[in-house]
Amino acid sequence: MSSPEPLLRVRDLKVTFGVGHHAIQAVAGVSFDVLEGETLGLVGESGCGKSTTGKALMRIVEPSSGTIELDGVDLGAQKGKALRNVRTRMQMIFQDPISSLNPRRRIKDIVAEPLDCWKTVTGLERDAMVRPARQSRHRPQGLRQSLRPSVLRWSVPAHLDRTLARDAAQVTDL
Repeated sequence: MSSPEPLLRVRDLKVTFGVGHHAIQAVAGVSFDVLEGETLGLVGESGCGKSTTGKALMRIVEPSSGTIELDGVDLGAQKGKALRNVRTRMQMIFQDPISSLNPRRRIKDIVAEPLDCWKTVTGLERDAMVRPARQSRHRPQGLRQSLRPSVLRWSVPAHLDRTLARDAAQVTDL
């Protein structure tokens, strides 16, 4: 019996900033697989390359070398609209996701923004997804601790068939 194909496969990922003797290797040869239903947490000291690895996976920062495959699709080969479409299936979750929310905006607007940006759902579907957040007139800094996991769940795009982080609240509880 063969083992299942990974949802995410990363091989020898390297990210270097600068050139020549001024080059700094931020990520050096990272490799891993994530199967559907698994959770992967990147843990390390400040400045060790955790965020840079995430940005390279999303291709916000271009990897210097290595391969990244999402569901068998080579992300390094994706450009323009194809890359944009692949990114709708990915999301970075930061160590303290509440602090990454804009304190000047209402939660309902923050939750609706990616749905409006990616245009992957109809207006009625968008309204249904945003409805729980619409009840809240709060801004992120005014949230009680007990409400924060709900906001994090609302902010994970519900339309995704498979995600690398199914429940942001679980990730932040680690």
